Amino acid sequence: MPEPQTQVQALIRGEIDGLDLPVVDLLPVLRKSPDVVVQVLDTMGSQAFFWLNSAHPPFDKPEGRRAMAHLLDQAQVLGAAIGNPDYERPCLSIMACGSVNQSAAGTAAFAKPDVAKAKELLRQAGYAGQPVVLMDPADQPIMHQMSLVLNQLMREAGINVDLQATDWGTVVTRSVRGDKPGPNSPGWHLHPTWAPGRVVGSPLTATQLRAPCGLPNFVPNPCDPELEARRDRFFAATTSPAQRAAMDALQERFYEVMPYVIAGQFLAPKAWRKSLTGVVNASEFVFWNVAKN
Repeated sequence: MPEPQTQVQALIRGEIDGLDLPVVDLLPVLRKSPDVVVQVLDTMGSQAFFWLNSAHPPFDKPEGRRAMAHLLDQAQVLGAAIGNPDYERPCLSIMACGSVNQSAAGTAAFAKPDVAKAKELLRQAGYAGQPVVLMDPADQPIMHQMSLVLNQLMREAGINVDLQATDWGTVVTRSVRGDKPGPNSPGWHLHPTWAPGRVVGSPLTATQLRAPCGLPNFVPNPCDPELEARRDRFFAATTSPAQRAAMDALQERFYEVMPYVIAGQFLAPKAWRKSLTGVVNASEFVFWNVAKN
């Protein structure tokens, strides 16, 4: 049931029992129903980011990847994707804001968008107007809006964007492949995604932070032994001060290498009918402990 309005009406009429990710614009409609509960279960929220394909120009060089971070405006992205300041959390920390590992190290240069800096870094990366494939999972409202905003920001910076609207399943399938982007190729350069804050709250579970050399990864992340070494030093730290120092050093290296671009943090209310009891306050809408009256 991909259409958000259809989802909402089905919940109100009792044709379904719950919605994992109702569109924020439609929450007032749900709240008017006496039979529906709307609640934020995960108060840490989720981190939105853009994967960058480090296997192909212009993102095979750190200058090209850092350019995207200078280009991105988190307020714009969150405003379009979420559309309610109560649920938007601008955040540059690689570990979720609100987690014990939240850090501000290395973020000062990226606090505000800098289009001129982005253009200069792209020039250093060798970008000369080639098409840049931005995959747009149009069946996912949050990621779809993220794509549209980044598309506009990239075009305003003079990037030749090839915006390819598709579905999330196709994005996942294409993202793990190593095809070179080009005409009639499934190759790609970047795409949006997000992950629960409790997953990206620690280097142990934030798998997108990995930068191994010669080993398989979920997407073509850069090979960076120094980032991996600093991640290992965090694991080896045995005191809170040592962990804090290791976390700051890890984040500083992240912003030098920039394997992906953080687009901010957001809260995602869930909705369910009052006939459901025992809904657990967890990171996700889970089904154990739930009964239907």
